[in-house]
Amino acid sequence: MPFSRSNLIVALLFMAFAFLSLPKLASSQGVPWHVVPLPIPGGFVDTMTGKIHIEIPLASFPQRNSDPLALTLIYDSDRFVYSGNSSGFVRTGPGWQLNSGTGHSGNGFMGSSTTQACPSGFPNGSVSIYSQPSFTDSHGTTHVNINSHLYTKQVNCYTTSGTPYGNGSDIASFTGVAVDGSGYIFNVLNYSQLRVTSPDGWLVYDSTGASGFQWPSDTNGNYIEYA
Repeated sequence: MPFSRSNLIVALLFMAFAFLSLPKLASSQGVPWHVVPLPIPGGFVDTMTGKIHIEIPLASFPQRNSDPLALTLIYDSDRFVYSGNSSGFVRTGPGWQLNSGTGHSGNGFMGSSTTQACPSGFPNGSVSIYSQPSFTDSHGTTHVNINSHLYTKQVNCYTTSGTPYGNGSDIASFTGVAVDGSGYIFNVLNYSQLRVTSPDGWLVYDSTGASGFQWPSDTNGNYIEYA
């Protein structure tokens, strides 16, 4: 019996549902800058860590003057490492993941969010600190900005009578680059909102709402709209 186009679409959708239902861990591998690859079919073994990275293309749909829209099954091997914090072995590596999007697709997030006590005389409220923005690209590689001098600070502190401390010591925004030399640029606005620009100038992530869902978009503002 021939395998028709409709059967292929049904099969791909079933695979997508199955793999999206699998549990995923926050850690990732992808293709970090420090990898020393030993090629294997579909990917490589990192000779420095023993981790395996495999990418299996499932479908690719050409787009006008842009990256193709692709469906890719990605595998990053699981491994166990000893954690002093938990006094035991913990699992790392996300295992199987299903990635859909273009070569510029990915996800950004603020890696660190902490609170501090208010200044003396203002016992109510807290001080919020946001730092370490990062972006995980279409290969599952996480690019992060780690700089102790780059952070935002929002002071929401009051006296017992409700008098505010004021925002004179607030830090509402900062700009930083990925520490791995990949060229990703992180712009943090309004304390915790994030815009990420790729090395070739694409807007690859935006949580500010300024561009809606129109990303990733190229340097001319072109983007793929999911209908």
